[in-house]
Amino acid sequence: MRGLLYFQPGFSIGTRDDGEPIFESFWGGQQARSTDGTRSKNPPSWLAQAARPPGSIHHPMMPQLSRKALRQHLRQTRRGLDAGVRAASEAAIVRAIARHPRLGRASHLAMYWPADGEVDLRPLVTLLARVRRQLYLPILSRDSRLRFAPWGARTRLAFNRFGIPEPRGYAARSLRRPSQLDAVLLPLVGFDEHGNRLGMGGGFYDRSFAFRLARRHWRKPLLIGVAFELQRCPSLPVATWDVPLDGIVTEHGLRLFQGI
Repeated sequence: MRGLLYFQPGFSIGTRDDGEPIFESFWGGQQARSTDGTRSKNPPSWLAQAARPPGSIHHPMMPQLSRKALRQHLRQTRRGLDAGVRAASEAAIVRAIARHPRLGRASHLAMYWPADGEVDLRPLVTLLARVRRQLYLPILSRDSRLRFAPWGARTRLAFNRFGIPEPRGYAARSLRRPSQLDAVLLPLVGFDEHGNRLGMGGGFYDRSFAFRLARRHWRKPLLIGVAFELQRCPSLPVATWDVPLDGIVTEHGLRLFQGI
């Protein structure tokens, strides 16, 4: 089975299991270039299908993948992202978040600690501290729901049962329930153009923000998924308990979904 491929102008990310070299795709001429610098006017059919703009990315194996298999595949692809591409993409994502007006009005903004190759947003701690915005990290409660504790450059952290750092030493009154936040930056494994999110499978975010499913007009907190473009999927299976995103931010910018 071929690896998941995502192409954008100037470079590509992905591998083929049959040992063929990684290709670069260019939207204008729809040509392909191998790693040895040669160009092909007639790229393989699978490459031609994959070499589309981000809004129409195609993964031919998607219909055959279960939710579990898709999650495993996307996680592996994300972890294998080139270090230089990762650094440039993360810098672009951080800038997009810091400059977006809707997030600029969020006095209480929740983030996450990166794990398993997730987008690293920690540079935001320094950037947003200058504008006196309160940041939060999630804390996993015994009821498998999330609470959010204040987080800053000097916050003491300790590992939870999954090995992910959480704030420690905070005052109990400083904890915030999900409904008390203005905006949340959510990690994810995959996303689609309809605002559906594929998480790690624990259901912690869906349980914590389930109250959003009962609301039609009042969208608080604003839920923004954070991902690399290679995590984009044509469509995702949706369960009744899945809480949709209000927007997505990748290296291509922050976009709110229709009606937000």
